[in-house]
Amino acid sequence: MTRITASGLMGFDDSKGRRRRMTPAEEATLALARMSFQEFLRFWKFKNRETGEILSMETLWPGQERFAELMTIEKRILALKAGKLGFTELECAWDAWVALFAQPNARVHLFSKDAPAAQALLEYVHFGITHLPWFMQLPIVSKSNDMIRMQAGPDDVRTIVSYAASPNAAIDQSASHSHVDELARMLFGEQTWQSVQSTIAPGGTCHIVTRGAGDANFVANLWEQATDGTAFLKPFFASYTERPNRGPEWREREAASMNQQGLLFFAPETPEDASPGTRRRNISAQPAGTAASIPTSRNSTTRLQSSSASTPQLPATRLRPWPSAATRSTMSGPPFGP
Repeated sequence: MTRITASGLMGFDDSKGRRRRMTPAEEATLALARMSFQEFLRFWKFKNRETGEILSMETLWPGQERFAELMTIEKRILALKAGKLGFTELECAWDAWVALFAQPNARVHLFSKDAPAAQALLEYVHFGITHLPWFMQLPIVSKSNDMIRMQAGPDDVRTIVSYAASPNAAIDQSASHSHVDELARMLFGEQTWQSVQSTIAPGGTCHIVTRGAGDANFVANLWEQATDGTAFLKPFFASYTERPNRGPEWREREAASMNQQGLLFFAPETPEDASPGTRRRNISAQPAGTAASIPTSRNSTTRLQSSSASTPQLPATRLRPWPSAATRSTMSGPPFGP
């Protein structure tokens, strides 16, 4: 029996209720998007929550670029970050990529602090999926406030579900990927994480994307365990400078309307700013070449004024050049499986 793959059913023209044939160029584009998350991001659209504009992720900010690369290398990540770096939008693109391309009957879980926040995540994912090129979409067979179901074959339904934080969230399910948003702000953070861990399928992925909330918060302990290597999570830190036009002057303006603790949580320079308990085992905020980061192929030589030697402010850059055809032929797509 021949298994029908997602790419085999993509090409459904929802507006006319019929299938149409992809051109050779569209087939090649789809194949690359399935194989490369960075290629997929060229087509991902989102609403800028600050301006209301509809933008694409063809160009990433420095922190986003580093995080996107790490996603394709590590299966489980704890991303401790400054506020408003665009990580949630980037993570929602990964959620969709997994649902569309990871495996038959893929199931993606989105966790946030309460029901409205979790439903908002699902809406971000839905918006991006429905704004992909027609040949990258799958037919949506049902959509509710907390679930999207897409038909990829006769016995292949891709599911994306949102959950509010709770001690038993999704406990009876298995997930190809789990997106845990703002874990430090969850009322049942530790209990939710215990539940999430038990639902990650073998070979699946899990990304925690959160700001810090002090050394008394569960995330501070989890960060310590991640840096110790006992939490089975890759620690990743992004400081406030990893968005363009954020330097000392910007931070001083923000400080005028925040207390010291609020400023450290929103605009940390180091992991210990975000979670003071991490002083015992700090990981540098240096964007490249540290235990918490990976090298980038950024070629720009332009550097804006930074607040310290270890936290340079970088301009937004385009993604690295794609591999050659020979290299691409050896790549196997999403980092899933044993």
